[in-house]
Amino acid sequence: MEGIDTITGGAGNDYIEGGAEADIILLDGGGNSDTLGYYNSSLGVKVTLNEAGGFDLLGRGAPSGGDAAGDKVLGGFENLVGSQWADTLTGNTKNNQLFGMGGNDTIRGLGGNDKLLGGDGNDILIGGAGADSATGQGGNDIYRFENIGQIHFEADTVQGFTPGDKIDLSMIDANPNEVGDQAFHFGGDKTGQVAIVTHTAIPEDDVIEIRGFGQTLFIHVFHNRGGVPLTPADLIL
Repeated sequence: MEGIDTITGGAGNDYIEGGAEADIILLDGGGNSDTLGYYNSSLGVKVTLNEAGGFDLLGRGAPSGGDAAGDKVLGGFENLVGSQWADTLTGNTKNNQLFGMGGNDTIRGLGGNDKLLGGDGNDILIGGAGADSATGQGGNDIYRFENIGQIHFEADTVQGFTPGDKIDLSMIDANPNEVGDQAFHFGGDKTGQVAIVTHTAIPEDDVIEIRGFGQTLFIHVFHNRGGVPLTPADLIL
């Protein structure tokens, strides 16, 4: 798709590929799950969905880079597909599916119960609020949590954790009752302490428990490490 286009989706789940020129895309896809993609872009893209599933026409969050440059998306999308290069993809408060594909991507879900897939490359995956699932796939990936509200009580899920990947909790104030920004510590049951619990029946399933904050919060980590459990070296505290 190239040039100035108006796209009207059908009753199913639609996939629209942004072309090399500046496009105007209006998708009326109904209540289904529709996807905007830049897989064939010659450069990395930066795309942020607004609450209508499009981009802000006043310039805040306007897409940039590669085939996304100059595009105006008026709404209707829930999901994004990046390029084979370094992309920055950001969802909204809906349930988004964000696919980085190739390159070293930064993918942020914001609200909703999101599914994040990094693809090849060393990616940074940030689920945001909601019960999210993040899969780095190839490369050395970082699963980042920026505040305690991003760790859902029903548990966020990290899939396919491999050697070289990291769980990053360093941006969270581990004890808001103390002055300053406190770091987490490994072990123990007090506020600001982190533990790793391995399921003996399923050695590839570890749970990171974050203690304090009025309740214990959980991050499920399913890893491909030959049954070797997570260690403190896998965490950035």
